[in-house]
Amino acid sequence: MLIALLLCAASLWCIWSAVRPRSKPSAVDDRVPGVIAVTRRLGLSTGTARPGMRRDDAVWIVRAGLDGAVTRTDVAAARLVLASAPLIVFPLTLVHPAFAAVAALLGALGWSTPGIIIGRMARERRRAIVGQLPDVLDLLGVCVESGMALDPALRTVAARLEGPLGEELDRVIADLATGATRPSAYRDLGRRVGAPEVDGVMASLITADALGTPLTRGLKEQAVSLRSVTVQRARDRAAQAAPKMQLVVAMLMVPAVLILVVTVMGLELARQIGPVLGGVG
Repeated sequence: MLIALLLCAASLWCIWSAVRPRSKPSAVDDRVPGVIAVTRRLGLSTGTARPGMRRDDAVWIVRAGLDGAVTRTDVAAARLVLASAPLIVFPLTLVHPAFAAVAALLGALGWSTPGIIIGRMARERRRAIVGQLPDVLDLLGVCVESGMALDPALRTVAARLEGPLGEELDRVIADLATGATRPSAYRDLGRRVGAPEVDGVMASLITADALGTPLTRGLKEQAVSLRSVTVQRARDRAAQAAPKMQLVVAMLMVPAVLILVVTVMGLELARQIGPVLGGVG
């Protein structure tokens, strides 16, 4: 069985060596997950990769900030390749039937991996945007309070902002420059990010634009509210961490200490009773 596992690992390594990218990645390719970059080299067409497509792939690609760098075909091809790669293990079922279960488990894991990676990237990007949002609202409030209109204020803030929120503001500015209305540009930003906090801010901006209400006070209130939510979430995570730490202590550290104590007691007992038993014998 050990030889069969070694042959399987060697075969997978050969496949990886054949398809792994060897050229220096571009700035756009830096954002592409390694799994998708590797399987993309196989050049599967859209028709071939269609069985691996899922309806919400396009949404998650946009939320992960990969639109323009990754397509639905890339994700579907990665699913199919990773799910079918463990088929190489099936001939080994002649050696032991357990290899069939191993291949099925690896296939399921391979099918899920692209979606898991993109979902994690989307969640990290959303957290980064929500974390930047209060500061951006403060800057917008200062610009508007100084007499600047909202569109120039957005351009001023976006020019000095780095990270995913800066990219999204640049996209909003580009949409407005190409003739999109403010409500549609704001709603598109909310859909791309997929965060309730961003949706609330965009709704406030749309309402202020429609009713002509002052923006300064609303932006400040939104910033204060977002900071309060962030602090509360940090407290909730800290409260959830305590039981997890207690579980680790109870499951790992306490048994280890007990084993150490029992071992020392056993050695001491053996040292004390050993001569007595030896004399009796």
